[in-house]
Amino acid sequence: MNILFVCRHNRFRSKVAEALFSKYNKNKNNKVKSCGVKHDLLYVDDNVKNVLLEYGIKKVDNTPRFIDNGLREWADRIVVVADNVTLDSSEKVEIWPVTDCEQSDKEGIKIRVEEISKRIKELILRLK
Repeated sequence: MNILFVCRHNRFRSKVAEALFSKYNKNKNNKVKSCGVKHDLLYVDDNVKNVLLEYGIKKVDNTPRFIDNGLREWADRIVVVADNVTLDSSEKVEIWPVTDCEQSDKEGIKIRVEEISKRIKELILRLK
């Protein structure tokens, strides 16, 4: 199954979801990508990377990817990991209303990473 995680900028929530899914997923048939809906030239903040280090994730793709028709077609399931992103509804779209926070808010980042981590584990169980 091809899973696409989407957030606003592809620099925090969707990147975290992609990294955690890659870490927890044991089924090699499951593939994952992430993207954003807003075309900004951004990067993954060091605070996000440092929180992910606590989860054993040492490397995060720093290049933003933006949603396009190719990614939509590639995905068997699209998971919106944001409360501020709207996609056309379809049976393959799932919404996780994770709020954004400032990249300087390390405690806020930790809370959101933990929320995403729990949801990723639940998603993987549903994919079996």
